[in-house]
Amino acid sequence: MTGRVDGALVLSLAFHAALLTAVAFRLDWPTNARRAGTQVVSIKAVAIDQGAIDAQREMLQQAQREREEQVRLAQEAAQREESARLAQIEREAEQEREAERQAQEQREAQERAAAQEEERLRLAEDQRKADLEAEKKRVAQAEAEKKRVAAQQAQRQREAEEAAEKKRLADAAAEKKRLEEEKKKAEAVRIARQKKEAAEAARRARESELSQMLDMERQRSAAVQSGQLDEYMAMVQQKIRRNWNKPANVREDLECVISVRQIVGGEVIDVNVKRCNGDQAVIRSMEAAIYKASPLPSPPDPSLFERVLEIVFVP
Repeated sequence: MTGRVDGALVLSLAFHAALLTAVAFRLDWPTNARRAGTQVVSIKAVAIDQGAIDAQREMLQQAQREREEQVRLAQEAAQREESARLAQIEREAEQEREAERQAQEQREAQERAAAQEEERLRLAEDQRKADLEAEKKRVAQAEAEKKRVAAQQAQRQREAEEAAEKKRLADAAAEKKRLEEEKKKAEAVRIARQKKEAAEAARRARESELSQMLDMERQRSAAVQSGQLDEYMAMVQQKIRRNWNKPANVREDLECVISVRQIVGGEVIDVNVKRCNGDQAVIRSMEAAIYKASPLPSPPDPSLFERVLEIVFVP
């Protein structure tokens, strides 16, 4: 637009300059005609108003300045709109980064808690083993002390009864042997009774556990047959779809098989895309959608809950 205005201004000035030259030439024409001996023709001079020319030039320049100002204002408005759009994009990206950071912190906190629990159990087991070993040593020492005292008493008794009859000593030895045998028999009976009681307790525990497993399996089978499993999986997929930022290049026949690990309460702790006919952008968007959908919906029946879900996702 600026080029067209400048061209018009130049053409206007050139036209007025040519007009002034023509007028000047015509004013000098009678003299030239007399010199040439030709017939003199009277020409009426037309006066050029320089003020009108300047006014016209000023008007054109003013129009040019107004158009340039309009162009500048339009450019500034466009720049403001672009800056606002870029700021909105940056805010959305920052929100996504913050959500990912919080999810990562939650995963790390869960891993730390699991490691602490494992360390606590290891220390408890080490302490239990140490206590058991100490108890064994204490029992062994007590038994050794008991034997030592008994030996001393027997020695004193033998020394005191050294002059006694050999039959009494033989009877005493026989009685001691009988008592030891009875003690061994009693100990064997006690050990056998303990083993029997432990075996019975283990059998009852196995039966109780098996009964609970059968009840849970029957409850789950009934829930599956009633359609509650399909309802549960539909709820999970619906929440994932609501949190899915669908890329622009998604195939119409998209199908992804995704393994999702969750804890009680539906909190997602791991996502693994096992098979997907989409590109990497689609796979990343699916993983992000599942983490954003955490916690996942609870199943209508608690028996349907599984720590690992295999989801077949289609748009």
